[in-house]
Amino acid sequence: MKTEADPLPWAMELSGGEKCQARIGGAGDALPFELLPAYYCKESGRTIVRGPDVKLLDKSSEKWTVQAVDGSKAGKDGESYQLPPRVSVAKVYFAGQSS
Repeated sequence: MKTEADPLPWAMELSGGEKCQARIGGAGDALPFELLPAYYCKESGRTIVRGPDVKLLDKSSEKWTVQAVDGSKAGKDGESYQLPPRVSVAKVYFAGQSS
């Protein structure tokens, strides 16, 4: 079985306890800055995004971070939308396969 060198989690929990699940297909919010929705956080309605200048998971420090946005506000405000500070990730969940 071949594994990915840098697999992506299927879900994550943010530092405030908010749970977010990977977005799988379908239309998403139109977002500024070429951002793409990657995970949806059902409880808050926020979207974890990635883009040309925005890493999905920033693993450069002890606590990983993600960029979470209010998808509807970002879509409405367009290029004038101000990205909020990145959010710390408390847990990530990976799916596995046994051989």
